[in-house]
Amino acid sequence: MSTHRERLPLTEAQLGLWSAQRIDPANPVYLTAEYVELTGPLDERAFTAAVTRAVDEADGLSVRFTADGDDVHQETGAVLPAGPDVLDLRTADDPGAAALAWMEEERSTPVDIEHGALYRHALLRTGDEQWLWYHRCHHILLDAYGYARIAERVAELYGHACAGTEPPSASFGSLRDAVEEDRRYAASEQRALDGRFWQDLMADRPHPPTPARTAPTRVAPRFLRSSLTLGADDAERLAAFAQRSRATWPEAVTAAWALYLTRLTGATEAVIGLPVSNRTGSVLARTPVTAVNVVPLRVTVHEREPVGDLLRRVTAALRRQRRHQRYRGEQLRRELQLFGHGRRLVGPQLNIKPFATDLTFGDCAGVVHSLAAGAVEDLNVTVSGRGGPDGLTGLDLVLDGSPELYGPEELDAHLHRFATLLDRLSHAEPGLPGARIGLLGEAERLRVLEEFNAPADEDAEAVPAPGLVEGFGAQARRTPHAVALRHGDAHLTYAELA
Repeated sequence: MSTHRERLPLTEAQLGLWSAQRIDPANPVYLTAEYVELTGPLDERAFTAAVTRAVDEADGLSVRFTADGDDVHQETGAVLPAGPDVLDLRTADDPGAAALAWMEEERSTPVDIEHGALYRHALLRTGDEQWLWYHRCHHILLDAYGYARIAERVAELYGHACAGTEPPSASFGSLRDAVEEDRRYAASEQRALDGRFWQDLMADRPHPPTPARTAPTRVAPRFLRSSLTLGADDAERLAAFAQRSRATWPEAVTAAWALYLTRLTGATEAVIGLPVSNRTGSVLARTPVTAVNVVPLRVTVHEREPVGDLLRRVTAALRRQRRHQRYRGEQLRRELQLFGHGRRLVGPQLNIKPFATDLTFGDCAGVVHSLAAGAVEDLNVTVSGRGGPDGLTGLDLVLDGSPELYGPEELDAHLHRFATLLDRLSHAEPGLPGARIGLLGEAERLRVLEEFNAPADEDAEAVPAPGLVEGFGAQARRTPHAVALRHGDAHLTYAELA
């Protein structure tokens, strides 16, 4: 166990989360969580020992944050590593439901960022050979990439314990190295170049289109979620479609999200929020810390443009931006003076996790499930590659939405429409115009047709049809940033005309 204590400054990523939490200290939305579904003959003692050791090896989890005026620092070694709590839920009426309810309640409980327990593990037994390993952590400590590295190390340690062999030493980088790299970048010419790149890119930015009927005013303390899984055939077909345009499946999903947002809102350009791991060629690739950054991706979608051309443009934009993605999105927002009601840098977010979500723990199979990934201002869609050494076996689609902007049925509809778009895109030839790809699934299409063509109810009280002005006003309230009038290359939104 490491007892070395060291006082360090915060990284830029940590400072952003520190500030957000201090503004709204009782908001639990900055607590992230996941669980690993374990199936097989688990050795409880060996597993808890593996978790405890992995936590001890990641020195970024042992910190305590302290503020002295405007000076904020973190001290490593200030928190002793804690192993998982063990709960046996097999006697519950529905052990799986009881475990999910316990995890949701634990994750939703606010934590004091200076004095509270910023991470927690638990091992929940739901059957003779069914377990859920729960891991909750404040976002200021870990991001999704960091979670993955911790889980991989636990799997490695547990596997060696079961085999009776000595595991290799941890390859984690230290928090000190991560902080020093962050400070070197902050003082570098590269950071200045990156800043100019983003300022030039966003100088003539449009208002980010969103399907929400109103602009978000705050980060809600909770979120709604809808999810589904695309099978191996669907995933392979989407990957094959991308390859025909010399792209990857994550790039195809990004193009599809841009197409979805513009088709749904009537806008000609999407401004997507892209969480990026910020770890290419970096000591951060070895370090379980938070480094994720949200950067804007501007995508103009032309009505008659073939989907293959759209995908190639999106791919080129992503690769061009990659070398500048360390520049913090919150810093760019400050420089562009995007503060106050409705002043946003990006619209709905797209988070792609291409790394494997299936792990092996000795004789147990492990499947990773995300419970909460951080703040949700509008819509956040997460697409995770599911698979292992043999390749992609499916795609998990998770859509989180602010309950102040969307209801459960509305969220489900968005998720299923996007899944429909991905399916139809994967069947399309690259030369097909994106405007010809339908968004409605068969059930929704039939329902719309039936409602529009249903005979009038003779017993119902007659309701006068809205006039032109009333109809225009209603549409403006539903989609204020959608294009209402277009002439050549010029266009006006409903908000601009209202």
